[in-house]
Amino acid sequence: MSFGHLVNEAHARLRSWLESAAHRPGTRLPSERTLALQLGLQHYPLNPTMARLITEGKVERTGYKLFVADHWLQPPAFSCDFEVAHR
Repeated sequence: MSFGHLVNEAHARLRSWLESAAHRPGTRLPSERTLALQLGLQHYPLNPTMARLITEGKVERTGYKLFVADHWLQPPAFSCDFEVAHR
């Protein structure tokens, strides 16, 4: 299983967890290691996944602390998803 696939799986699981759970804006999230254990994921794909959610505006980081963003329900101003084809 490639690293990109692990990151995409972690992103899908974490995003659905955030959407299904009752997380209010400003709620502090558990550490990445704790989230990995709770969601049954490996730890190392969670860091790029968090970076992706921060870019999407779903999560905010203050130092080492992670919070649900205040503007969770607003769509991002710009979104660009692409896949790189390998030959």
